Amino acid sequence: MITISSLLSFYITYDRLNKIINDNFKTSNKSYDKCNIFIDLSSGLNSLYYNKVYMKNNENLNIDILKDILNMISHYKLGLKNYNVSINFYFIYSDNNSKVSINYYPYYNTNMKLIKSNNSMITDNIRSSLNLFKKIWKFLYNVFYIESDNDSSHIIYKLLKDKTLNDELNMIITKDPVIYQDIYQENILILRPFKDIKEKKDTSYIINNNNKLDYFIKSYNISKTINDFNIEFDINRNIISSIMSLSGIKQRSYNKIFKISESIEILNNYCSMYNTRNIIPLDLFKMFKENKLSYELENRWKAIDSDYNYNTINDIFDYDIKRLVDRDFLYNLNEKYFNNEVKIDEISN
Repeated sequence: MITISSLLSFYITYDRLNKIINDNFKTSNKSYDKCNIFIDLSSGLNSLYYNKVYMKNNENLNIDILKDILNMISHYKLGLKNYNVSINFYFIYSDNNSKVSINYYPYYNTNMKLIKSNNSMITDNIRSSLNLFKKIWKFLYNVFYIESDNDSSHIIYKLLKDKTLNDELNMIITKDPVIYQDIYQENILILRPFKDIKEKKDTSYIINNNNKLDYFIKSYNISKTINDFNIEFDINRNIISSIMSLSGIKQRSYNKIFKISESIEILNNYCSMYNTRNIIPLDLFKMFKENKLSYELENRWKAIDSDYNYNTINDIFDYDIKRLVDRDFLYNLNEKYFNNEVKIDEISN
């Protein structure tokens, strides 16, 4: 699909999509009949704040955003057509200003909050497009929209846990490394969109339960990989949130307390001290009582860890949706606002 999309980077080319999926499952005998695609609109739409040239030349930004969201459905339906799976789409949007997270860590996501307040034109257009999407998504087959004040990583984790999708393939499309913590079993993957501008090619990749820590470390733009460290701990669900608490994460305005190499050493020391390979974060942070870091690290972890926040999120979604069937409404909408550039038959079947 060719588009001058505000969400262009979230469209993984068909050839690349098929390659990375086939490579991921080439040693697996597991097959799936159903696939759930979680699209992190938060990280996709945040890119608009860094593309000021596109913004200045676009008088219909809210309509373009909505068109790109709708066409993403047909794009991935067609891209996965050969796999013969039924697909559910979950679009998730959050400003990532969770009251619970801010209560534990007052600086939570303050950088992005400031950027949005200083760019009201973009923020208003995003809000307008999402308000329009709220009115449309119930006309679309197997498409869901979830908007919440909770962190997007916590929302996705709750959806995964509540639906207990063990027999279904779950793919999360995001650029946000905070969401890497949500990969906790084999059937949960992240499709990480990536365009090589210099080479002019799509180099998107898959993050799975085996390589998530390596890609998470790479997100800090350091030269080392996981192979450069002597890892003495199991890479369980708590590892990434523990490292974010220790080494910071710019995507949520966490300052760095320790370098990545120092954080790995701290985790290794914990394992040696307790003769274990299993990291328990709240026990880990007790190691810092003497220098008074224990309380701060504990709160940073509580603010960002998906599993800890699971029980703080109320039911955010009603799965028993009554679909509105009105194809003529969609056709008229397409003609009036989108110049017939949205594939209505694909997104409503």
